[in-house]
Amino acid sequence: MNKNRCLAGQISDAGNAFLARLKSDGLEEAIRIMDESRLFLKKDEFDPITKILEKEADDRQAKGDIRWAVRLRRRAEALKVSQAHGQNPEKLIRRVVLPEGYNGKILLVSVSVGQAWEMTCLRSGDDWHHKILQATEEEICDYGFLQDNVCPVGGAWIRFRPVGAIVIYGTSD
Repeated sequence: MNKNRCLAGQISDAGNAFLARLKSDGLEEAIRIMDESRLFLKKDEFDPITKILEKEADDRQAKGDIRWAVRLRRRAEALKVSQAHGQNPEKLIRRVVLPEGYNGKILLVSVSVGQAWEMTCLRSGDDWHHKILQATEEEICDYGFLQDNVCPVGGAWIRFRPVGAIVIYGTSD
C-alpha cells in the first residue's frame, strides 16, 4: 500500500480539507477556512499532514519544481513550529537569509504581523530586487502570515571577500 495513502487514512475529513487548503492556498488561508467552517483537527493529525507535505515536496523536487518544493517544506515546518509554539513569528521567520559566499543583490524588508510585531529582515537570492521581494512575500505567506505586511526598505549589491568581510556596492530604494 502507498505510504501516502496509509498516512491519509489517519486523517479525518477535516484534516483532509485542511491539507487540501494548505497545499493550494497557504497556512493562513487554511487556518481561516478551518475557523470559518468550525473544522477541528486532533493534535495527532498534524504529524501525518506534515509528512504528506514533506512527501509531496520531495515529489515536486524530483520533478524539478523547486519553487513549490520549497514552499511545501516551509508549510510543513510552519505546522511543526505552530504546534509547539503557536503562530509565533520569532520562531518562524529568520532575520537573515544570506548564504556564505553570496555575491549578488540583497533586499532589506520590513515584516509586520498584526499591530504588535515588526522586524527588518535581509533577503537575497535573485538578480532582481522585485523577485527577492516576491519570494519573501511567498515565504511569509507560507508561514501563515499576511503577505501584504512585507514592505521593501532598500537594497544593494554585495560581495563576500576572502578575508571574511562583506562589501556593499550601491543602494536601491
